[in-house]
This record gives sequence, structure tokens and C-alpha cells, in this order.
Amino acid sequence: MSRGVPFEPGNQLGKGRPKGSRNKSTSIVRHVLEEHSRPLIQKLIALGLKGGTRELLWCLNQLLLQAESPKLKLPTMNTADGINRAADIVMQAFATAKLSEARSVALYSMLSKRAEMLELHEVALKMQELEQRVKSGETVKRAA
Repeated sequence: MSRGVPFEPGNQLGKGRPKGSRNKSTSIVRHVLEEHSRPLIQKLIALGLKGGTRELLWCLNQLLLQAESPKLKLPTMNTADGINRAADIVMQAFATAKLSEARSVALYSMLSKRAEMLELHEVALKMQELEQRVKSGETVKRAA
């Protein structure tokens, strides 16, 4: 058995959790938080006015994240066009108040980093191509 491959090929028992299914413990925690959200928020406000505690702030953060987590269907971002379409979807969600400003900024930052990674990858491919041409003795024209 090699690292990262715990089951032999053809093993039907080691498939794991179905794609898209939720972690059971996370689902339980979310259910309990949803069930007790109103009293928790009231308690958080009362404790926040007195000084608050870390655990209660975590609960509030979880509730806010859950309330503000729309499912955005983003395209694959393997090209600049895909990144542009994803940016349009994020902008539309922000414009229609489905996303907060903070969430929109965070998503745009991730999209920007993805665009940088694609650009670096393209430059690396072009460099490899040029190096191959130089090694083969082919003349390389300079850009004007």
C-alpha cells in the first residue's frame, strides 16, 4: 500500500462519502445553532454589552456566515474568460444584495489571485517554448 492510495484498484468498499454530501458532525452543529439562534443572539448581545466571550462570538460568527452564504454557481476558471464570467456573477450578487461588501471583496481578491496564477503559468509556458527553440538552434525574433 503506497501513501495516498489506501485501497487497491477495484475496491468498492473504500469509496468514501458521496460527492457533495455534508459532514455529519458539521450538519449536527449547524442544526443546533439554527434551532437555538434566537436565544443565542439575545445572549450574545447581552454578553457583548458586558464584555463577551470567545465562544459566544464564534457562535455569532457562524450564524452570520450561514445567513450570508448564498450558493453562487461559478464557471470553471481555467481561462481569463472564465475568471471574467465569475467576476460578473460576484458583481451581480453584490449588486442585488446577495453578498456583503466584505464577501464580495474577498471573492474578488481570490479571483485576482487566480488570474495572476494563470498569467504566470502562461509566461512559464512561453519561456519553456523559447528555451526549446534556442536549444534546437531556431532563431527567435525579438518583440518590437
